[in-house]
Amino acid sequence: MTAAPPPGGGDPEGVDVDAAWAQILAHWDDPAAEPDRPAGAAAPPAQPPAPPAPPVPPVAPTELRRRRTDPPAEPAQPAQPVQPAGPRLPDGRGGTEADPLAEEHWTPPEPPPMPRGSWRTWLPWLGVLGVPFFFVVVVVVRPPLPPVVVLVAVLGFVAGFVTLVLRLPSHREDDGDDGARL
Repeated sequence: MTAAPPPGGGDPEGVDVDAAWAQILAHWDDPAAEPDRPAGAAAPPAQPPAPPAPPVPPVAPTELRRRRTDPPAEPAQPAQPVQPAGPRLPDGRGGTEADPLAEEHWTPPEPPPMPRGSWRTWLPWLGVLGVPFFFVVVVVVRPPLPPVVVLVAVLGFVAGFVTLVLRLPSHREDDGDDGARL
């Protein structure tokens, strides 16, 4: 058996939840006090932001291919990057704020042409996908159909399905690869 809450909406342990909630809402927009500083103390002066780190010079491609045991090809000199004329973005790329990718344009190669399937490929798919679409149109339009047309459509669907199932490979070549590519 549970005790009934005391009148006034209080908690059985003596805490008035409604009063505590009202106090929280009354001080909702007040600035939060930091744990190590009293609520009335002044805030410490804000520190200016640190200057940005200098950009890292690019590594020559030959340095990336060198083995640890090989001596350096030439004495290490910091490469001075060439600063092209024109506006620069904060991250060092060229272009303008309006068109940040003006300097970085890449055109993909032409894709290979789509393979042309034979009628042995398209006819089963037409039966599996076209017959249900045909029946949706028949249900919506409601034309008078002879039973022979319905029978031919159902047989076309079944024949297309059976043909696609029979054309599946009978076994998988398991080469031990899980398919992940990096």
